[in-house]
Amino acid sequence: MVIYFALDIIIIIVSFLIINHKRSLTFYHPGTILLLFHISSNTFRFYSLMNGADISFSEYRRIEGASIDELSRALFLADIALLSCSIAIAIAENIHLSKPDKKKTIPVNQALLNAILFFTIPLGIIGAVTQLYIPTVDFRVIDSDARSNGFSLVTISSTWFGLSMLALIYFRGFKLKYIIPLFFYLIIVSIQGGNRYRFVLPLLFLLTTYLYYHKLKWPKPTQFAYLVLLFFLTIPLKEIGRLIQEGGSITDVSTIFSESFKSTSGGNSGDQGFLDQYAMTLTEIDKHNKVYYGTTIAPLILLPIPRSMWDEKPALNQWQIDISTINRPFDKMGSIGTIYGEAYANFRVFGVVLIPATLFYFLTIWYRKIKNKNIFDLDKFLYTIIFVCLIQVLRDGLISLFIFPIVSNMPLVLIYILHRFIKQPKKKLLKRNEKNNFNRSFTPSI
Repeated sequence: MVIYFALDIIIIIVSFLIINHKRSLTFYHPGTILLLFHISSNTFRFYSLMNGADISFSEYRRIEGASIDELSRALFLADIALLSCSIAIAIAENIHLSKPDKKKTIPVNQALLNAILFFTIPLGIIGAVTQLYIPTVDFRVIDSDARSNGFSLVTISSTWFGLSMLALIYFRGFKLKYIIPLFFYLIIVSIQGGNRYRFVLPLLFLLTTYLYYHKLKWPKPTQFAYLVLLFFLTIPLKEIGRLIQEGGSITDVSTIFSESFKSTSGGNSGDQGFLDQYAMTLTEIDKHNKVYYGTTIAPLILLPIPRSMWDEKPALNQWQIDISTINRPFDKMGSIGTIYGEAYANFRVFGVVLIPATLFYFLTIWYRKIKNKNIFDLDKFLYTIIFVCLIQVLRDGLISLFIFPIVSNMPLVLIYILHRFIKQPKKKLLKRNEKNNFNRSFTPSI
C-alpha cells in the first residue's frame, strides 16, 4: 500500500504543477475541483486505510467489502485519470483562443429575469411546503411514485425558492432581502434527512458569486475555515435530519456531531467510502465482462416517463444494477462508481484515460472564455452552474452532467435558456451599482 500511496502523492504534485503551469489556477477553475475531489475521496481515504480505518461495509456479513488489492488498483487508475485530465487542462490552457466577440455576449435582461422569477418563486414556495419537512408545520403530500421516478415537477420545484434567491443575489447583489430568505431555506433543506447537495451546492454557488463580485481568485482565510467547518457539518446531516424529524433533543444532535467529527477525522465515515465503492465496481465490471460503449447514460432518454407507466423502467444507474451480485448489491448499498468507474465500464482503461480528460479539456476552454467576462453575462452564469455541480459529476458519473445542472437547478438554467433564445432589444450591460450591489460586502454564510 505504501508504494501506491507514495505514487499517488507524486502524481498529485505533478498534476498540480501541470494544471497551474501558467499560474492560472483559481477557486472556480475546473482543475481545482478535480484536485480537491481526488485528494478528499481517494488520497485521504487510502491514507486512512493505511492507518487502520475500517473498510466500507466490513460490518455487514453479507456484503463483501473491497480488498487491499482492489483499493490499490482503484487508486492507481484514479491517478492515471488525474494525470490525463491535468494534461488535457494544460493543452486547453495553451491553445489559441480568438478574442471574445462582444456581439455574442448575452447580458441579463432584468424584465425577463423578473418574469421568470414571477413563476419560479411561488411554485418554489408551494413545492417546499408540500414536499419538505418544516418544523411545526406539516403540509407534505408524499407521492411515492413521483419520488421513485425522480422527475416530478412538484418534487423538483421544492428547491426553486432557494434557487430563485441565488439568481437574485447573483444578478442584484448580496442584499439582506435576498440573503435572509435564502438562509431560512438552507436551514430547512439541511434537516430533510437526505439530498445534502441541496444544501452544499447553493453555498458553493454563493461563494463563487462572492468571489466574482469582489474580483477574488481565492476565498479569504476565514472563508477557507468556514469551508472546512462546512465539510464536517454536512457529513452527518442525513442522520441529524432524521433525528430532528423524530423529535430528538439538542443533546442528541450534538452527540451525533461529535461522533461524526471523530469518525470523519479518522477516515471512518460512511461518506468517505467512495474509493471503496469505486474499487468494488471495477472488480464486478471485470467479473461480468461487460463493456457498455457509452450506453451508461442511455436511461436519461427515459427519465420523463413516469414509473407508474413502466414498472421496469431502467434506473439512472442501471449499469451498476446490472453488475450487482448477492455479495455486492450496489442498488441496495446505495453505491456510487465515480466518473472513473463509469468510464471503465464504457471503454475500460482507455475510457478512464480519455473520458474525464475530454470533459476537463472542454471545461477549461469554457473557463478561459468566460473568466474575464462581466459577471452579468449569461455564459458566465451558466458556467457557474456547471462548475458547482462538478463535484456531483465526479462522484456519480457523466449522467450527473444533465441531472444536477439542468433538472436540479432548473430555474437557473431556465434563465439562461430563455435569454439565449428570446430575441432581446439592444441594451447596455447592467452597470455596477455601488450603492446597491457592491457596497455591501456580506460574506456568504458558509
